[in-house]
Amino acid sequence: MIQRAFCPQYSNVSRKTTKKDIIKSYSEKLDALRQSLSAVTFSIALTSDIWTSSHQRTSHLSVVAHYIDNKYRLNKRVIGFKGIDESHTGDAIASQIMEVIQEYGIANRVVSITLDNASANTSAMKTLEPYIQSYIGGYVLHQRCVCHIINLIVQAGMSQVSQYLRNIR
Repeated sequence: MIQRAFCPQYSNVSRKTTKKDIIKSYSEKLDALRQSLSAVTFSIALTSDIWTSSHQRTSHLSVVAHYIDNKYRLNKRVIGFKGIDESHTGDAIASQIMEVIQEYGIANRVVSITLDNASANTSAMKTLEPYIQSYIGGYVLHQRCVCHIINLIVQAGMSQVSQYLRNIR
């Protein structure tokens, strides 16, 4: 009743049609992203992070590609978002990241991967390095996330001064 009052031209769309349209749109966007990445002549930097949902108790890994396109514009695209069913070991992390890299065929253009400071990430990089060939002769830079490092420093500092802050307050 209300739909017809506000928009008489509206016609219902079935959930099957909606699902088909969403899958079609996703496929088109995915193809466009693959074409965009295949046309890139510059290096690609990756960032990845894992987090665990507190209310669902599930873990997720994201992979983001950062690159300059042929018109010299900086781009960043989420190219992987995967659920992790196993523990956060270096092999499991490397396996998930490698799946994404292979899916897009960018192993020969990855120049760096930014991860946080977890020891499993260092282990993952050791596993990934032989399979990723950058344009500078196979060396791939493992960068630690600066924001994560700053967060750890601030937390450590706050634990040291928290008793004094309580007295001041």
